Amino acid sequence: MLPALVQAVRGPDPNPNPNPNPNPNPNPNPNPNPNPNGAIGDWLDKFIKQKPRSFTKATTPIVARDWIAHIEKIFRALGVGDEFKSRLASYKLEEDAQTWWEGVLEERGGDPFVENLPWADFRAIFFEKYFNSVDKSSYTREYHNIRQRNDEPLSDFTDRFYRLVGFLGSAAGTPEEQAEKYQWAVCDRIRRAIIQSTFPTVAEAAKAAKKVDMENKEFLGGSNNSRKRNRDEYRTSFTSESPQAPTRNNQNNLGNRSSGRNNRPWQGRGQNQGQTKPYQPPTQAQPVNQRGNQNPTQPPVCNHCNKRHPGICRRLTGACLKCGDMGHKINECPKAGNRTTDTTRGATMPPTTGGRVFSLTAGEAANAPGTAPDKCIC
Repeated sequence: MLPALVQAVRGPDPNPNPNPNPNPNPNPNPNPNPNPNGAIGDWLDKFIKQKPRSFTKATTPIVARDWIAHIEKIFRALGVGDEFKSRLASYKLEEDAQTWWEGVLEERGGDPFVENLPWADFRAIFFEKYFNSVDKSSYTREYHNIRQRNDEPLSDFTDRFYRLVGFLGSAAGTPEEQAEKYQWAVCDRIRRAIIQSTFPTVAEAAKAAKKVDMENKEFLGGSNNSRKRNRDEYRTSFTSESPQAPTRNNQNNLGNRSSGRNNRPWQGRGQNQGQTKPYQPPTQAQPVNQRGNQNPTQPPVCNHCNKRHPGICRRLTGACLKCGDMGHKINECPKAGNRTTDTTRGATMPPTTGGRVFSLTAGEAANAPGTAPDKCIC
């Protein structure tokens, strides 16, 4: 009875609690400590979706630095915290690089070491292996001695200059010093145009150098086009004035006028090549007295074989060149052993016989043994 009166005095509850459980949290968390690996797992999924490049080895220090720059770009895009960067980057080490990193972990305490490793310390350990002080000093010397080569495009030289500045960092100097270094490093034709100016950054100096380079290319291109245009105009005017275009023969003739030479066109040796001689029927060689040959000891020249021989040419009739008979050739001639043939004249010559001649006096012949006295052999 008393509780009902008290409730009537207080009035109805504006926000009655339907849950009779005195615990204010209807869904209590049975595990008050969250999983510590949940955060790194979420970052790893996001990191893998960006498809980062793996690192196996560095053939040059540039490869190592480019990989670190690539990983840091992903970190900035995702907003990864510093406590997760070392573990995410070491996840992409493979082959030789993975073997090296496992050795580092074994020396320095294993997985707990990398879990508490800041990103700056990871960079220092990584660069000590793949981009140490010796490599940096080499790039420092290259930066101080850098010059644009004669055959090197301006864009390639600018990229090389930026790369060296990125390697050296603060050792390359202030932005104004870097810009001045760039001005002195470009080629002569560009340096003379921009050396009097002052630039706050390398980007401004590179922009001015690019303008000068484009103007030089346009000037050279215009000069070449003007020379070509003048040459074409000269050819057009010369063609319109003369009935035919100048040839090499005409140019030679024009050059020889001053020297008084004959202005006949040049004729080469092969000018008459390809022309056939008119057919001349074979004629029998005539006697010397009928042809009026100036040399009576030689027969006339044959029109067929262009050699001197009397009579009809045996090459034309097909007769043997030795005996003059028909039906066989010179290599089958049965009379080849008895007489020889003058192939140049086409006539058969009798064979010559050799012998010895001895001269003796009358006394030597009378005293010589084996001689018959008072007998004459004729």
